[in-house]
Amino acid sequence: MLAALTVLAVGCKNKNAAPSAAQIKADSLAQVKAQLDSSINAKQLALKEAYAAGDDAAIAAATQELLDLEKLEAINDKAIAEAEAELAAEAEKDAENLAADAADDAAKTLSEDVPEVAQKAVEEAADAVAEEVDEAGNKVLPYQLVSTKPSFSGKDANSFSKWVGQNISYPAEAQEAGVEGTSLLGFRVNTDGSVSNVKVLKSSGNELLDNEAVRVVSSSPKWTSGQQNGENVPVSYVFPVVFKLQ
Repeated sequence: MLAALTVLAVGCKNKNAAPSAAQIKADSLAQVKAQLDSSINAKQLALKEAYAAGDDAAIAAATQELLDLEKLEAINDKAIAEAEAELAAEAEKDAENLAADAADDAAKTLSEDVPEVAQKAVEEAADAVAEEVDEAGNKVLPYQLVSTKPSFSGKDANSFSKWVGQNISYPAEAQEAGVEGTSLLGFRVNTDGSVSNVKVLKSSGNELLDNEAVRVVSSSPKWTSGQQNGENVPVSYVFPVVFKLQ
């Protein structure tokens, strides 16, 4: 069984796509707020001028109008908060749908690409692991064969997927061109916990996506190294990075 670490990089598919009802509502309320702010500022200025002129009637009128505007602003602010909550719920639903799609893409990648690209190397390592060594002469074990798996930030391997997801950026040029794909990477967690030998095992079909996947994985903080028979050993991983447009 291969190490099925998967991360989803999300981009915007079409900046000109029609906004949702919740977004239209939020935008309209934002415009109302801007108008109210402008009216309140103008009325505060008028009230100041009325005080300076000692015009009691103008002071009373401006004060009442200001109170009315502030009440409207409070109502509008409440509506804005509700609209933002609707947008957040909408975004969460979209994220769930994207995650489900990404899981399908990753499953397809692992089922179709990994056996083709990586399984042969894993089997060869199992039969003749002494042939694969790092720069210090340590045997490099595939993830499946090591007794104590490496851990990222003291947690399981999925924590690394979350870290990559927080640090990866969808290449703008690929995003504008509507390019999606899965970069299947291989990398090594060394005996000191550092990550090295990051390489593309199966291209996404786009160099920009592949380069971004390699960049972020190569910048990984140190892991807690894997162990075999009580000794630290370098461990190899297979890692799909799914680039999907929303």
